[in-house]
Amino acid sequence: MQLVNWSEDINFFDLSNEYSIHRADHEEWGLYCSVYYNMRYNGFFREEGFNTPRRNSFWIYKGESRIGGVRMAPNTIYHLFYIPPFNNFINEDEIAWCDFNSFTGGFEAVRRKKSFLEDFIPKEDPNFTNETLVQASTLIYEKDTGQLIANCRLCLQDNQAAVYSIGVMPTYRGRGLATRMLKRALSVLKDKYPVLRLYVMEGNDAESVYLNLGFIPGVLEIQSMYIPLNQ
Repeated sequence: MQLVNWSEDINFFDLSNEYSIHRADHEEWGLYCSVYYNMRYNGFFREEGFNTPRRNSFWIYKGESRIGGVRMAPNTIYHLFYIPPFNNFINEDEIAWCDFNSFTGGFEAVRRKKSFLEDFIPKEDPNFTNETLVQASTLIYEKDTGQLIANCRLCLQDNQAAVYSIGVMPTYRGRGLATRMLKRALSVLKDKYPVLRLYVMEGNDAESVYLNLGFIPGVLEIQSMYIPLNQ
């Protein structure tokens, strides 16, 4: 790809009909880069602080959605990162594996008729999400192994924010990860949505987590669920 009419003073540039870059505040950009930049997937590094006050920090946009960041100058590109869950080339399978281990064999998986790994592959409808909900969603990785161990994904339901799925792999439960993910969602959504909805089966151990965070029980919904016999 060749950038035509590039200059050091550029603030906005269309990379294609779909993607563009916008100059970023170096402090805010550096915070995101320090969290999401990953040598494992990018394969290159430059010895420079993430929040270095230089004018070559840019946000990457897909349409109206901010999906990542990069440092760019003529003939130079480094510190490329994506903001989850937009780096779907690695995250779809990771989310599926995390959810499969979090829910398989439980009542929630039975209710949703999900039994196999492929049943948990995300198939998000763009009409039920937006940039705010994506930013309020969370993926948590184990630092040493790089494995996705927990996730909280939000969606749009009747024009209100809702928790589409929240799961923590069994060996990482009891560490407050679900609480932290929900607190982050509530913080990001503050002043943007009046409520955050979620659904939980009565008697689920997670009920106490939600109540402690201030969630108020709504109307009890009765559903029919058939549990298959072991073959």
